[in-house]
Amino acid sequence: MMGAPFTMLCSALAGVTMAVVIYWLWPSVVPPPPGAGERGLQRTEALKKSGLFRVIEPLIRVLSTHMSRLPLDRLRRRSEARLIRAGRPLGFDADDLFAAALVSATVGAIGCGLMCAVLGRGWGAGVVVGWFVGLMYPSFKVDGLGRRRRIAICRGLPHAIDLAALSLEAGLDFPGAVAQVIAQLTPDNPVRFEFQHLLQKLSLGWSRQDALEALAIRTPAPQVRQFTNAVRQAEKSGTPLAQVLTTQADIMRIERSQSAEQAAARAGLLILGPLMLIFCCVFIILLGPFVIKFVRGDLF
Repeated sequence: MMGAPFTMLCSALAGVTMAVVIYWLWPSVVPPPPGAGERGLQRTEALKKSGLFRVIEPLIRVLSTHMSRLPLDRLRRRSEARLIRAGRPLGFDADDLFAAALVSATVGAIGCGLMCAVLGRGWGAGVVVGWFVGLMYPSFKVDGLGRRRRIAICRGLPHAIDLAALSLEAGLDFPGAVAQVIAQLTPDNPVRFEFQHLLQKLSLGWSRQDALEALAIRTPAPQVRQFTNAVRQAEKSGTPLAQVLTTQADIMRIERSQSAEQAAARAGLLILGPLMLIFCCVFIILLGPFVIKFVRGDLF
């Protein structure tokens, strides 16, 4: 009988403690959200689309300010690289990701603790499990976005390379061909997003070698590395770039077809496992009564 009142009391104390901590950490002037560059663009789009994120975004900004004072340089560099590969979701930097992890951990701990208390399973274990899962959820989400984005770039890159080759054959230079590719792709295409970064670096005076190397670092996929190496080798050897890009697009399509065939072959082998389990169940259903009768001596 004392379990429910005790749980409610602990939940109330946890809520009051959280409110006091937030009030103590809340600065007199909340830092403004990023308004320019890659982060500003992504943050503005996220605030327009998600009402929930619009509510918790000021809290994330405040916590991010406090997280920036912690000596987490190594972890911060790794998180920045993961966010860049994921396309900078929600306009986050590494400190924003740490702040989101704290918010998610708090919500997970309270939610799982209350759920376990209601079910009578022990709220302490629920708090620990919920806190750990909530703490890791933003990192897992970013990694998943990065994987899906890399796959989308690998699928859309041959088409973009074909457009660039046609533009080069029409008489445009390399920056003009990249601009033409950007104009033809949809705004939500990650290839367009990365080509925009490439064009911006070229416009700021970066050499083509450095801009292509930055593109390969931002998107660590074999197809992107092949594209950047092909462009750099064509520039060094003097080979017509349009011819090199057309050949590179054909090679990428062949590799994608081969990978699809290999995946289909693996799927045929992997499906044997569930089929064997189904056959075993069928044999047990058909032969089980005969085995039981044989053990009892009633078969003959």
